[in-house]
Amino acid sequence: MADLKESGHGASAPPQPHYTVDALLPTEAQAILRQEAAVWAGAALAGPSGSARTVIGIRGAAGLGKSTTLLEAVLPLLRAGLRVAFFVPRHNLGTELAEKTLANLEAVGAAERGDSDPLAFWEPPAPLPPVGVLRGREAIDDAGAAVCGRAALVKALHGKGLSAYRNLCERVAVQDGAPITLRCPIAHRCAHYDQSNDIRPGLFFAPHAYLTMPAPSGQRKPDAVIIDESWWQVAIKERSITLDDWLADRVWLGDAPVDEDDVTLGPARAWLVRRAGLAHQLMLAGTAPADWPRHGLTADDCRRAARLEGESATPAIDPAMADTAIGAVLAAHTPTPASRLAGLWRALAMEIKTARPALHSVTLGKAGPANARRTVIAWFKRSDLRGVPAEAPVLLLDASMDPEIVSLWFPTIRIVWLDVERKACVVGLADRALGRSSLVELANEDGGSAAGRTFARNNRRALAALFEVVSATAGPTLLATYKAILPTLRDHEDTADTVARAVAKGSALGHLGGLRGSDAYRAYAAVIVAGRLQATVLAVENIARALYFDADTPLAFLGANRLPKVERRRRMRDDSDSVALVEAHPDPRIQAVLEQCRERELEQVLDRLRLIHRDRPALVIVASSVVLDLTYDAVLPWSDLTPSRAVSALVRGGVLPANAGLRAAAFPDLWASADAAKKDGQRTGQLGDNPLWELIQRALSPNCGAAKTLAVDATYRRAGVRGLPSAAKVLAGLTDAEITAALEALHGGAITGLQVARPVTVEAVPEDPAGAPEPHAHLPAVGGIVVPFPDANAGAGRTGAGSNGGARLRPRISAA
Repeated sequence: MADLKESGHGASAPPQPHYTVDALLPTEAQAILRQEAAVWAGAALAGPSGSARTVIGIRGAAGLGKSTTLLEAVLPLLRAGLRVAFFVPRHNLGTELAEKTLANLEAVGAAERGDSDPLAFWEPPAPLPPVGVLRGREAIDDAGAAVCGRAALVKALHGKGLSAYRNLCERVAVQDGAPITLRCPIAHRCAHYDQSNDIRPGLFFAPHAYLTMPAPSGQRKPDAVIIDESWWQVAIKERSITLDDWLADRVWLGDAPVDEDDVTLGPARAWLVRRAGLAHQLMLAGTAPADWPRHGLTADDCRRAARLEGESATPAIDPAMADTAIGAVLAAHTPTPASRLAGLWRALAMEIKTARPALHSVTLGKAGPANARRTVIAWFKRSDLRGVPAEAPVLLLDASMDPEIVSLWFPTIRIVWLDVERKACVVGLADRALGRSSLVELANEDGGSAAGRTFARNNRRALAALFEVVSATAGPTLLATYKAILPTLRDHEDTADTVARAVAKGSALGHLGGLRGSDAYRAYAAVIVAGRLQATVLAVENIARALYFDADTPLAFLGANRLPKVERRRRMRDDSDSVALVEAHPDPRIQAVLEQCRERELEQVLDRLRLIHRDRPALVIVASSVVLDLTYDAVLPWSDLTPSRAVSALVRGGVLPANAGLRAAAFPDLWASADAAKKDGQRTGQLGDNPLWELIQRALSPNCGAAKTLAVDATYRRAGVRGLPSAAKVLAGLTDAEITAALEALHGGAITGLQVARPVTVEAVPEDPAGAPEPHAHLPAVGGIVVPFPDANAGAGRTGAGSNGGARLRPRISAA
């Protein structure tokens, strides 16, 4: 097999599948989900207790019915007057879920009223609990206006690194010895101010960005929390400062002393510069942080420095000032790096405290363009989830959940794994990862070459052709690939027409990393994932630095530009051997981060088709050799996965004449001449002997095992032309009238005597419950002979979670 040749595994015993699965039936998974949601809701209704709070993690693929199940669990909380926060990846997803929730609540209310006793004393129905979406100041409301009436000032404040709430919304000040509240003059009609002081119960959706922000002091804290999808990335913080700023004089501190009770320390600005210089020298020398105190820099010194740096001068602004006055003050204000300086001192204090043998969360290096590189100190941190109250029960929903990563924020979490086999025919790519350089044309200065750009163009043409063929045969298809090549696919003359024909059939394009949480593709028949989100070694290690910035056990950084490759075996439906070489990091914690960014993101794209509850399996093409947590049905090399010219021509026109001259005339972009078309047919066969074509037929077969016929033979005569009939391949789904019209368009004249070799169809009927099934009753019979056709879902005759289908059906043969 191609993938075994790639791995060099030879004849030795292959490793076990990298991802194993103990699958549940969908009904079993839903029952467990409902049970765990009830436990979470019960903890919220019981209120805070002295014991550890309830934190439950649900790891399961999209499409389990989480929305309906959660509504059942949340409704008693809303009726009890509790406030529930539901954190989602994006604002628009929160709006979508809020609309669904309101519709469901109205349906529940109508059902309850319908079940009431008509003879009982009538009471007005209880009002629906509030359901809303928390929005930022610069968000646009339904009327098209910004939520905050001072949005321009908000943007200006953020540009200066200043707090919008403290300077524009509300602040407590002291006037004539008494505290007074300074408030925005338009607070009485500001939707954002109302949101910041909302004390109502209800269900409120918010984007993940709100997880790391403390709720405004006037807003009621949630009594229970739900966090959906992969959320922890928002808590990864990376900051940097140039070495020049680190060693510069802190002029904004003036003559303030370091310590009023210890005059020997001198002015703060001079003391800070000396300590910053010492820290720099220790970094350059590679001195272990544990030894820094012996050289004169302690953790207490760093914490004191952080406090001093934070005492930066702030502009004289208060919320009651006029907009023009605030704007004038901001225009004259010069920002300082004080907050970043303070953050670096805190990071150094943590390094000294953890006493690791080398700097872990702080790096010293070069950054910037090649002609203007500067020395930069960067530091990485894992932020607290300040938007989640410490006592509130939490329910985490994430198909990509990694136990070790989420436990950094929730040490007491209990994770429930809901593994349900996806209803899909899954095809993998054996011989290439299809990285960015395989599809994106890189300039010479970016490491590209003329040969590499030609290679990328050819791959894009093949990808567009694959998109069109799958769209025309399987049905609406989602093609997800790198964001950088989507405009080229849509607009370049090599691929624009091909992609447009696929989109006209209801298919769509999307980019990797930009589809998480979307429900727009649940009815699609197929998905093609082309490529992978392979972060650089440095980027992955920096994320790990932030996650484990306070870990006592240091990470093992690779310090290289490329990751080593390891063998990984795919989980095959027929238990065959399929091994690939996959880039992996030797440190297991950093490797877990890599898989969150690479493997889990690709699986999220596939789950946009909601592969659990479907009438028939979807076709899933993973055009990358990366090994996913899926059960594969087939693994093909790129040359077998891309369609032949003949297949592309057939799906484009619906008919494919046997005459080479007609082929070349009808599809000049595929064959430059009749001779080229003739030689192509002689070399590859009538339809190119294309494995992709056979694969699609298998993927579309009913569960009884018979392959669905996509193309059939037809004969016809041109009107007024004698001789033998002409032959053609035609799409099986076309009517005689459609075939006639397509052939007449090719010939430019009428045709007669059309004969189409229609296939017999297999009509699946339930087994006779009164009698035992006949031997081989699950196989299609042709002419009285049992034909054991290879099933697209090998092992589907077994009952249980490993099957893509339910009970077997006995086929009945009938004429089409």
